[in-house]
Amino acid sequence: MASLARSLHSDFLDQPLHLEFHFFLSPAFPLSLFFTVSISSNPSISSQMSVIVPTSNDLQKEAQLAVQAVLRACHITHKVQSAIKKDDTETKVDKSPVTVADYASQALLAHLLSIHFPSDPLIGEEDTTSLRSDSAQSASMRESITNLVNEALALESDQVGQKLDALSEDKVLEAIDRGNSEGGKQGRWWTCDPIDGTLGFLRGEQYAVCLTLVSESKPILGLIGCPNLPYPSIASPTSKGSLFLATASHGSFQRSLTLPLAPSPSAAEQAFQPISLSAPIPGASEESKPKILESVEAGHSSHSINESIADLVGLGEHVRMDSQAKYGALARGDGQVYLRVPTAYSGGKKYVEKVWDHASGWLLVKEAGGWVGDIWGRDLDFGVGRTLKENDGVIATASSLKELVLSSVRKAVTQANPDVEPPKEAQQAAIIEDAVADEIKEAEQAGEGIEKGEDGVVIGEEVARPTS
Repeated sequence: MASLARSLHSDFLDQPLHLEFHFFLSPAFPLSLFFTVSISSNPSISSQMSVIVPTSNDLQKEAQLAVQAVLRACHITHKVQSAIKKDDTETKVDKSPVTVADYASQALLAHLLSIHFPSDPLIGEEDTTSLRSDSAQSASMRESITNLVNEALALESDQVGQKLDALSEDKVLEAIDRGNSEGGKQGRWWTCDPIDGTLGFLRGEQYAVCLTLVSESKPILGLIGCPNLPYPSIASPTSKGSLFLATASHGSFQRSLTLPLAPSPSAAEQAFQPISLSAPIPGASEESKPKILESVEAGHSSHSINESIADLVGLGEHVRMDSQAKYGALARGDGQVYLRVPTAYSGGKKYVEKVWDHASGWLLVKEAGGWVGDIWGRDLDFGVGRTLKENDGVIATASSLKELVLSSVRKAVTQANPDVEPPKEAQQAAIIEDAVADEIKEAEQAGEGIEKGEDGVVIGEEVARPTS
């Protein structure tokens, strides 16, 4: 490791900065760059905190603020989830605790963004229509939400910076409604999911706090805070809580997320580590088969079609969890295939995916070396508003499995729905995907080596085709 320290003037904060750069080598990322920033007088950004800054990236301020905002929001959600009694079935029906935490988390994220990036629009999941009623229940919820937001703003530590001014109830409602943007293809905007995985949250299991910066319809900075996801992996946890960060063209990373937040965590606890996604081609032994990540609730993804896909691909264990925690688990190799096949293909209702449910995960998996798109192989289009209306479901996987998985998804969906045909723009790609899938299956049966190289999927001495 090498280090370099330097003081300079910051144009975006109009005050002195002290930067310490730390270089390290890893097999997955030949050269990565961390920094520590010391800021003299900005109370809302930490006086000293480690975040990732790629060498040619101008998102230092955005990255640091986003990390601190997600950490503060995770403080809110963790406190509320910890207070929920697991045997309180009435609470699970009315969902009031998660509703309070959802609003409070979005208010906090939106408020911090408004301080530093007031001209940046925000697509948020929540609005205050129901909160503004005159009912006693709404009044009680507004009070609880405001108290939670102000508790998070009062936090002060090396991780989240200095204490911030409290907000009035009206200011909290105003912050929540900042999330009313429609997004679009032009310019830059943020999207947040204040609590992704409502049912997991209520069960005391997996959920996520997600924040993404989008530019020209492409996510360029994404964070996923998973307070209950084991770190550094599901298989070998050393602690509970994982925080993921990805920056366009500069990789994906994770660090531990321990709650309650320690006032003075060690440098190791704050350091992000590079992650990457690779996968074995399905083989004969159960241990070598790629794992499938899917939603706990059958209403979120067709479990029956997922079973058919797993059989066609030759997948192994099904790992079920709620929220974008699945994307984090996939990006670091806890699983190799993420399936979200619309339930409309197995008798359910039609559902259009929302941008906040996938923006951070899309970037995290792509930057970890994986592939993400819809069930027909099309890239996700984040530039058409608050939804992914130009897409159909979501598939994410290791790049080496892309063709095999997409071919299997298409076969499983069309077998269950004989009247369904792939979109015209996906039909040519389908021919190639089927050909590669067949070669992989033949090579697997013959016991030939298969791996993903720079030039494509390599089968023995043959290159099936370049993959993107």
